[in-house]
This record gives sequence, structure tokens and C-alpha cells, in this order.
Amino acid sequence: MKIYGGRKVEIKMDIQSLIYVVSSLIGIVIWFVRLEGLSKFNNRMIDELRQEITELRTKHEALDSKIVEKLSVIEKSLAKIEGRLLGNLKGH
Repeated sequence: MKIYGGRKVEIKMDIQSLIYVVSSLIGIVIWFVRLEGLSKFNNRMIDELRQEITELRTKHEALDSKIVEKLSVIEKSLAKIEGRLLGNLKGH
């Protein structure tokens, strides 16, 4: 224990307090570094998912056009069948 300006100051307590403050600061810095890393990882994942969504939309649009094309062929075939059936019914 030392006396400074009429005050008794325990140096051991001051060193312990300094250790607590330094260890707390180190913990906060580590937490911020991890938080920044997680933020960067999330941004990369968002970019990848946006790209995947764009690719899926493109595939979906291509599939839609193929389905419309096949439905058109089916519609024409049904019209032919209907015409033949109606023609056979009128002929009898």
C-alpha cells in the first residue's frame, strides 16, 4: 500500500482493475471481429442465394414456355379428335 497526496492507494487493486478492463476490451474486440466475419459471411450467402434465385427464375420461364408449347399441341390434337367425333355423329 502506498500513500499519494494523503490518500492510501492499494496498487494490487489498481492492477486487478486494469486487468479486468483490458480483458473486457479484448473480449469486446474479439466479439466485434466475429460479428464482422459473420456479417461478411451472411452477405456472401445472400449474394449466392440471389444468383440461385435468378437461375431458377430463368429455368422456370423456360419450362413455362415449353409447357405452353406442349399444351398448344395437345389443344390442336383435341380439336382434331373433337372434329372427327362430331363428324362421325353427324354422319350417322
